[in-house]
Amino acid sequence: MSEKPILRAVGVKKSYYAGKRELPVLRGIDFSMHKGECVLMYGPSGAGKSTLLHILGLIDVPTEGTLYLEEENITAIPANRRAQLRNEKFGFVFQFYHLLPDFSALENVMLPLLMRNGLLGWFRGKKKAKKRAEELLEIVGLKDRIHHKPSELSGGERQRVAIARALITEPQVLFLDEPTGNLDTKTADSILTLLKEMKNRFSQTFLMATHNKALVSFGTRVINIVDGKIVGEESDGAPKS
Repeated sequence: MSEKPILRAVGVKKSYYAGKRELPVLRGIDFSMHKGECVLMYGPSGAGKSTLLHILGLIDVPTEGTLYLEEENITAIPANRRAQLRNEKFGFVFQFYHLLPDFSALENVMLPLLMRNGLLGWFRGKKKAKKRAEELLEIVGLKDRIHHKPSELSGGERQRVAIARALITEPQVLFLDEPTGNLDTKTADSILTLLKEMKNRFSQTFLMATHNKALVSFGTRVINIVDGKIVGEESDGAPKS
């Protein structure tokens, strides 16, 4: 494990507003993770897990607090820089897949890599992106389904496409927001097995949010979040001092 954290949050708070009424979701989060870790954020629905994951992944912004990516303060960077970092540094897998319905599995996986270099890079990099997407879809067990659209795939197959899409940019951190929450038990187990394989194969750094206690064993470190606060932490099954 590297000495400096790859991602760090200091005093992060997040509130939403209904008129003049403040609705606090995160109430002062201090958090860090290192390259190669598999950190699982566990807690009940509404605890703030997804909100924290979205803030750390630069999808949302904190109301207060500071974010660091490899010691760079990324709290208040411009929107275009946030988008660039999301594409270059992070990958995302969500509960409801978020695949483009009119694109094939292959095209969905190619897209993040094609978007990286603008319109000109789109055409120049298409061959390379196609080859890499085909490789990843084969790795996740969808070699024979690459030209199928999301509506022609099962829930488990769609999530496998989403995992391949998240990995194509070789992200420093892969964010997983309830990745098995929309799947039956058998399919969920197969997706969890696949994620473990991807972690070992690519030495991937994971940050997963879940309310499913059965997934706790997936993490090398477990962060327990309740009512917008970290209330406990365990590392490799032992409480952290």
